[in-house]
Amino acid sequence: MVEWTNEYTATHPTPEEKAPKGRPRKWKPMSKLELYAYFGVVIHMGITIEPAVEDYWGPIKKGAAHKVTDYISKDQFKQIERYVRCSPMPQDGFNCTFDRVDELSEHLQVLCRKFWRPRPHLAVDETIQRFMGRAPEIVNIPTKPTPEGFKI
Repeated sequence: MVEWTNEYTATHPTPEEKAPKGRPRKWKPMSKLELYAYFGVVIHMGITIEPAVEDYWGPIKKGAAHKVTDYISKDQFKQIERYVRCSPMPQDGFNCTFDRVDELSEHLQVLCRKFWRPRPHLAVDETIQRFMGRAPEIVNIPTKPTPEGFKI
């Protein structure tokens, strides 16, 4: 993912943005440690809910600070959030909505089969993730509680 993200930013440069204090925020090539820190912060955000992303780099209500400041800066987190890629960019573009995560999904499926053996008591269910935009993969099943979206 590090290689794909760095490759994408090199081939698709964007105009310089202005950071809040007027400092230009250019892309710096990402390392594995920064990607690990990024995912760690994303997991932390799922556990510790704040109203805005910026709040994770500020004080907590009782005066302490979030630990994320020890591992990654807010600017670097936002840059990775903007540019991270789960697969190489194909020459002809993506044909399907899920092409962007296909390679990562296949890799995760192989690893799951390798490291985890399901037992007979396992039950697999399906659901529809609500989505009202435009995509060819959207299904419409009127009898479901959420009738329109992606079938998962």
